[in-house]
Amino acid sequence: MRSIELDISKVEFSQNDIRIGIRTPQILTNDLCYETGTHIGDGHISCYRRIDGTLYMVTYSGDLKNEYDFYKTVLIPIIKSLYNKSLSPYESTKNTIQLVIKSKAITTFKLNSLGLSNGRKNGRIQIPKIIMESDLEFQKSCLGGIVDTDFSLVFRHEKYPKITGEFVSTNRILKTQILEILENIGIKYTCCDTKNLDKRNNKYTYGIKIDINGRENLNMWIKEVGFRSPKHLIKLQLWKKYGFCKQFLSYDDRKLILQNAPLAQLEER
Repeated sequence: MRSIELDISKVEFSQNDIRIGIRTPQILTNDLCYETGTHIGDGHISCYRRIDGTLYMVTYSGDLKNEYDFYKTVLIPIIKSLYNKSLSPYESTKNTIQLVIKSKAITTFKLNSLGLSNGRKNGRIQIPKIIMESDLEFQKSCLGGIVDTDFSLVFRHEKYPKITGEFVSTNRILKTQILEILENIGIKYTCCDTKNLDKRNNKYTYGIKIDINGRENLNMWIKEVGFRSPKHLIKLQLWKKYGFCKQFLSYDDRKLILQNAPLAQLEER
């Protein structure tokens, strides 16, 4: 796989970045592409002027119960490896886990070297051009990060696998990029527009839904891309072990099943 150098000429280091030893990648790697995919799914950049100076901050937000293990065992070590930044997850609201990176170097790297969007992501976020123009392996790594954070692995009738994700209707460029990568891998998919009623305000929301259906496509995904997220892996393990994966169980309950807890006991909860 060819080496692709990144333009880091516009990365700016604060004195604190230098003091704690922050670094930024100089070449494209699978881990950087994967972490960029997780940013597309769960990340947010805040870079704007305030009275006391400019804020440089990258935030990742996920589901506390289902993604704590992912943040702790997958995302945090990758960020440490890429940027030499140590992080601890914390509960920001009742059901949300967050990672907060306050670093001028990491923020300007993501904005200027990768071309990720600042502020509001809807309709703007997309896979960086340098990744889309790189080798397919890098594209697959980025898509893997997106699927681990923004897609679900479900089993229709508890047996038939489907990888599914939905975006707001303005994310047309991201949709096109994802479908292009799937086609290059050779994974079949379905894609459609959606219309859902939000009962909280009685208004319709419009989205784009991508589904990867069936055992053959799941096996192709595992072979070509794979999952790193424990919330996906534990469902896959249950399905392989028992031939089905029950719906509406919590992540912790699924872990108990794999530890051979009585299934009947869990069904009573």
